[in-house]
Amino acid sequence: MPGLADSNGVSFESCRHRGRFLRHRDFKLYCEPNKGGPFHEDATFYVNSCGPGLTFQSQNFREHRLRHCNFRLLLEKQQQKKGLFGKTKNNGPEDDFNFRAEMC
Repeated sequence: MPGLADSNGVSFESCRHRGRFLRHRDFKLYCEPNKGGPFHEDATFYVNSCGPGLTFQSQNFREHRLRHCNFRLLLEKQQQKKGLFGKTKNNGPEDDFNFRAEMC
């Protein structure tokens, strides 16, 4: 659905619990009822294509993307680090930031 804070973005409403949206709080994602105010910015993401998947950039933390890690959805910076032999690597497997979207 169009983003709650910006129609150029997207927001994720629960199929099972209408009126509840994925939003970030303390850099973790929760499915919570829409209470307005900063909730709208916390629940809006911009979609970027990245290889075979999509990344979701936070509306109010532009350098942060959705990431899954240890069975949680998080909001993290996708940082570049120098690895072995000077090669650039991310702070986690690249797939941790890429998602496939399906409609329910």
